[in-house]
Amino acid sequence: MPARVEIRSLLKDEWSQASAAFLDYTYLQTWDYGIGCAAQVGAVSEHLAVRLEGEIIALSEVRTKRVPGTGTGVAAIRTGPLVRRGLATDGEHLNLALHALRAHFVDERGLVLRLLGIPSLDGWSTTQEQAMLANGFRSSSRGNPYRTIIVDLDRDAAAVRAGLHRKWRNHLNRGERNGLEITVGDSDELFDQFLPLYESSAERKGFSSHLNGAFYRALHAALPAAERFRLRLVHSAQGELLGGAVSSFLGDTCHYVMGGINPRGMRDKANRPAFAA
Repeated sequence: MPARVEIRSLLKDEWSQASAAFLDYTYLQTWDYGIGCAAQVGAVSEHLAVRLEGEIIALSEVRTKRVPGTGTGVAAIRTGPLVRRGLATDGEHLNLALHALRAHFVDERGLVLRLLGIPSLDGWSTTQEQAMLANGFRSSSRGNPYRTIIVDLDRDAAAVRAGLHRKWRNHLNRGERNGLEITVGDSDELFDQFLPLYESSAERKGFSSHLNGAFYRALHAALPAAERFRLRLVHSAQGELLGGAVSSFLGDTCHYVMGGINPRGMRDKANRPAFAA
């Protein structure tokens, strides 16, 4: 590790303050999400800053777990490290951060370091891949490939709408003609209204996850005001709850977290306005 680069553990308040400066910060790197996920698998959540001559150039939440009797274990960075600040040096800082993290966890602590980058537009995903390879990481066949859809919202609403798939756009038009009403907010009460809808949808679709609705409800309550999820609930003109979605607005990206809809909501296309609002 270059002598001018160091890794330092952060406290919760320090993490919250530092993370706000990074464009790639998401709910997946919030303090409480990392702590909660680590507890699910008996791991330890470490919140680390990579500093260059005293300046924080990267952040990384790392979950570590020792394998008894082996002298080793795993350090997992589920999404990260956080590097993007819109600076010309972002790519250089990514390389320095990866080099420092590998030295810290692999060379010094004898752990296997696993890393999942952050999906992004404008070639940053390629930059991450090249930096990982340059710092000794290699693609693993043990995990499932990560797939997602990213929509560029740096356009006016008409251009975004025109870029949607025709069938999706037609369903959105139908939903808008049905006189649906959308409520937006971040209160615990809205989450409590949404949760049964999500759970019934998950059961109907046969969807399961170790991070269930109760996990996200507890996370929502624990998050500071600036990091809480945004909920959108869709009601019929008669006031019946039909569908809803939970999203996170941190950094420069809105992340869809979870959604739910009932049979009437599917008929009335309530899920399209919920996502588009």
